[in-house]
Amino acid sequence: MKNFIFIYILSFIFFSLSMTSCTTYRGVLRALPPSMTKQNIIELSQSNVSEEIIIGKINSTYSVFYLSVNDIIELSKKGVSNKIIEYMRETEILARERAFAASEIRHLENQQRTYWRSNWYYHHSMCR
Repeated sequence: MKNFIFIYILSFIFFSLSMTSCTTYRGVLRALPPSMTKQNIIELSQSNVSEEIIIGKINSTYSVFYLSVNDIIELSKKGVSNKIIEYMRETEILARERAFAASEIRHLENQQRTYWRSNWYYHHSMCR
């Protein structure tokens, strides 16, 4: 009887740990650094920081800029190079592409999950 209780408790602990580990590792997100602003870009450009460093900082912070015509004119007047302004415009396109890719991945995961669930039901209905 003691062995049965021990095995029951051990199996309960194993099952609990296996179920929580799946959800725990999926939800792990790394902390992102604060994104850059137009004012940060202007300050870096006026401080004579190289274009490559500014573009690298935009990349590393995953910053997205939605620039209007007035924003482009302002950046240009304040001394931001055309290469940086063009890259800032491209961040909007990159963000849309990432969002689209993420939605496609979620869609494919849902399809796969549905397939495996339906396959599981099919398999178990054949066993009866």
